[in-house]
Amino acid sequence: MENDHKHHTTNVREWLETHLGRIRWRGAQGTARCPFHDDERPSLSVNVVKGVWKCHAGCGGGTLETLARRLGIEPPPSRGKRVNKEPTVVYVYTAADGAPLFRVLRYGNGKGKWFIQERWEEGRWVRGRGETPAVPYRLPDVIKTVAEGRPVLIVEGEKDADTLASLAFTATTNPAGALKWPEDDDFNRYFTGADVVILPDNDDVGRRHAEHVARILSLFARRIRVVELPGLPPKGDVTDWLEAGHSVGELLALIDRVDEWKPREDITETTARALLTYWYNGRFSPALLAEDIMRRHHFVFDGRELYVYAGGVYKAGGEAVIERLAQRLLGHQASTHRVRETVEFIRRETWQDAPAFDPDDGLINVSNGLLDWRKGGASSAHA
Repeated sequence: MENDHKHHTTNVREWLETHLGRIRWRGAQGTARCPFHDDERPSLSVNVVKGVWKCHAGCGGGTLETLARRLGIEPPPSRGKRVNKEPTVVYVYTAADGAPLFRVLRYGNGKGKWFIQERWEEGRWVRGRGETPAVPYRLPDVIKTVAEGRPVLIVEGEKDADTLASLAFTATTNPAGALKWPEDDDFNRYFTGADVVILPDNDDVGRRHAEHVARILSLFARRIRVVELPGLPPKGDVTDWLEAGHSVGELLALIDRVDEWKPREDITETTARALLTYWYNGRFSPALLAEDIMRRHHFVFDGRELYVYAGGVYKAGGEAVIERLAQRLLGHQASTHRVRETVEFIRRETWQDAPAFDPDDGLINVSNGLLDWRKGGASSAHA
């Protein structure tokens, strides 16, 4: 019984590390970056014994099953699953020279499948990816194909990449599944100047993933095309499409006919500027956006209300001003969590005790400066 419990908690840890990345463990409790907001300081807690999670920044919490549903991934392994059996398939991610970096092991098939990751360390495979950086799957092929100017096909999983590779295409994917394509330059630099073709799965997550990848790679690739395969069943992928009897020639014809992907014209410049200005080391920085906003407006937070200086006086409603400006500055990259993080940063930076904010100094804000009611004169100082 004790061994079963130990195996189960180990399996759940590995499931969490596969989908959340690095986790700092203290016994059964772990801390990781929340996948639902740009989490610079890890704010997600998980417990493998209780089977629960909670984001302390306000994204929610619940059982690990609810976490899986929100991420759109397979549920955590049940108690009956043990990792000492042979995996169904193993996908190895390598460095540019072909040396192994980490691998993804799949157990089971269909809805019952689940994954763990292992890293190559000191000549052996060690559970968990640890600090090993993410790289595109089949990286040596990607590098060679980009250099030759031929198309690189991007799919949603390693299975589809291997299917296409068996048909003489160069295909790749990212670890950990849909909507997990990394935004950092170290991962995406391999696509500089690439001719990219994205083949989304036939569901909402697949289409969102394709758009997500296209927007990131638009800063690197020479050309991007998104090809939606006709006749796919719901949740179907390119492997299903080919197994249904479609040919390589049909796929090539679809790729040739599709128009080049273009971001919406009204957000292109804004989004590109936001990625250059408010991102640091591949991650959104609320501090950078907040500092830009605070250069444009003056704020004071008294512990209850966030005030903004306008028309010579501090007025309530500073939070709404920040939200509107953050939405405009971030463009397509705006999200509720990014805006919320920025508001909270400005609250912390501008917080003042009530006596410091509103001292009895005899000064009154007016539209053209300060009025000293005690002396009966105006001051040129500006609050």
